[in-house]
Amino acid sequence: MKISFRGKLRKFFHANRIVTVIALLLLQIAWIAYFMFAITNSHYWLPAISLAVQIIFILIIMGTSRNPAYKIGWIILVSTFSVFGCAFYLLYGFNLSNKKLKAKINKSVEENGVIPTEVSAKEKIESLGKTQSSISQYLENKGFALFENSNAQYFSCGEQFFPDFLEQLKKAEKFIFLETFIIDYGEIWSQMLDILKKKAKQGVKIKILYDDMGTISRLPKKYPKILNALSDNIECILFNKVTAFLVQSINNRDHRKIAIIDGKVAYTGGMNFADEYANIDSPFGYWKDAMVKITGLAVNGLTKIYLDLFNAVSKNPEKFSDYAVAEKTCEDGLIQPFATNPFNKTDIAFHVYLDMINRASRYVYISSPYLVPDSDVISSLIHASERGVDVRILTPYIPDKKIVSRLTRANFYALMQSGIKIYFYKPGFNHAKMAVFDDEVAFVGSANLDYMSLFLNFECGAMFYGGKVVSDLAKDFTKTFSESILVTTSDVKTSVVGKFVDAILKTIEMLF
Repeated sequence: MKISFRGKLRKFFHANRIVTVIALLLLQIAWIAYFMFAITNSHYWLPAISLAVQIIFILIIMGTSRNPAYKIGWIILVSTFSVFGCAFYLLYGFNLSNKKLKAKINKSVEENGVIPTEVSAKEKIESLGKTQSSISQYLENKGFALFENSNAQYFSCGEQFFPDFLEQLKKAEKFIFLETFIIDYGEIWSQMLDILKKKAKQGVKIKILYDDMGTISRLPKKYPKILNALSDNIECILFNKVTAFLVQSINNRDHRKIAIIDGKVAYTGGMNFADEYANIDSPFGYWKDAMVKITGLAVNGLTKIYLDLFNAVSKNPEKFSDYAVAEKTCEDGLIQPFATNPFNKTDIAFHVYLDMINRASRYVYISSPYLVPDSDVISSLIHASERGVDVRILTPYIPDKKIVSRLTRANFYALMQSGIKIYFYKPGFNHAKMAVFDDEVAFVGSANLDYMSLFLNFECGAMFYGGKVVSDLAKDFTKTFSESILVTTSDVKTSVVGKFVDAILKTIEMLF
């Protein structure tokens, strides 16, 4: 599908803000670089000071608790481009300003308390096997409960998800919680907004949290004020505002997708609130994605995840206990919602992916729009294939980001050499973030297989142990593979110049 004229016009008029921010950021980097260069070349002894500054920066990077591959990328950048590298690290890698937000989140998590896993749920997961119980235990140790008496439904595209979601919004009686990376003007948001206005008039409490970076070219900066002015029952917050000066928190984006209605129904997955996700207005061919609808006790897990972050940035924090609902449903497998917090440096999504890859014995299927993982993930994928596991990865045929697509494809050859099958989703763009292995465990969420999602962003998702979602994901993968193109080594061959470009891009892949 081609983007409409209205869509192009809308993006043009909202692009002024991101253009201004980028221009000012480049101006800052140029000024810092020029200043350091001028000083360095003013006196013969200043190159030694420049070298000392480089060493200091390298030691600072080495002293952080970041992923080793992430550190190496910054060290190469600082060592190779001393002035530019140091300036860039000051603006993008040295996140001092996050301490205040980190403290607020920790306080919010502590005040909301921990949801305990019921003994009966533990017994059920242990009966499924060591693999399932080990993954579940890891997440429980990180504060995320395992739930029984819950059910889930898988949606493989926006045409399935949005009608169901809009219908559930109309049924809301008490509260609606929404968290997303992107909101954009269009048919989807227009329908949602109409429902939200009506519900607010009926006394339904509505809370909306969305990321500034995700909407910087789509919505005006003061859009939360516009929504808040509609009703006293609406509270909209812009997460982690982007400014043009000293953007030290630019990496820590809220990439989560969560919707909770009355504590009875919850949704999570990869879809934002924009027309392309419903295939109404998409510039990248057919848009494939994934969402899950959760009912029963597991909804409480997502409610707590939502309030843990929302309360940290809201002037009107809510008690989780006021929104927890003890509504059971017909059980279909066990469900464990979880989230990542880049400030606690536990890299939960990273370890979940590694666990699934390393524990697979028959097959592991992974879908991600971007494949820019660290060396540990690549090594685990290769090792899994070499021990006889059927490893398959689904990526987009039509990319939405050219540089990230180039980085993604640069990883193909090494993976394919070990027997891993990689597919291009031929109908268009595959945005689904999901995985399934051995017909036993499945994951659906917001985390891509890249540095941003695995180490730097706020992400979320849910693990499914048995049940229909696991079998539905496996079936959808099989169907989608049949519609896709199996990548061959000839598809990823590149010239000497191309290999050189790929090598340069890989030194800064931690920025994507």
